[in-house]
Amino acid sequence: MDGGSALIAIVIDSPAAGDVFEFQALTSDDSRAKVLEDGSVVFTAADGTFKGGLATPWARDSKGNDIPTRFEVTEANTVRQHVDLSSVPADAYPVVADPWAGHDLVASAWVTNQGGSQYVVHAVPTSWGEFYRGIDTHYAHVAELKAKLGSLAYKVTATIDNQFICHVNYGWLGGGATYDMESWRDNIHWTLQGNPITKCNP
Repeated sequence: MDGGSALIAIVIDSPAAGDVFEFQALTSDDSRAKVLEDGSVVFTAADGTFKGGLATPWARDSKGNDIPTRFEVTEANTVRQHVDLSSVPADAYPVVADPWAGHDLVASAWVTNQGGSQYVVHAVPTSWGEFYRGIDTHYAHVAELKAKLGSLAYKVTATIDNQFICHVNYGWLGGGATYDMESWRDNIHWTLQGNPITKCNP
């Protein structure tokens, strides 16, 4: 998968295989895990910097039925996935659970000049970047945009920043799969840009 993300396939062949699965390698001494309201998990450094996460978990039996599942963060800071097998009939195995782990939010970024001092900053989000739009990750999105731009990071002015966060936060309302931020636009807070008319380019 793209953007440093990966599927971690869990195949449960029978109830004897257990219903709790632990992912010790996803955390480290300098990171902390937290389960969010949507069931996903976010990993942050001690200073709050976004380090990665797990998308909302899912599990299905061999007949395509959804099976209840959830993440838990233990006191030891490890992540466990619980899969409720209590209602799975014997002929519906195996059950597959696929936690989606990711960390890169921006796949690529570049600048195109429009004449004079005007330019457009373009960014393509990863699948993980499209999934993880929470306000707690906005700083990480911007930091990664600048990193992908390299020596052109200075092009991320206040108006580019607000347009970019609008795209990140509002998704399809931002106008498409590639985020295009235009330098000549007025600097308007991102919360006021997310609508079908301006499409994050006020």
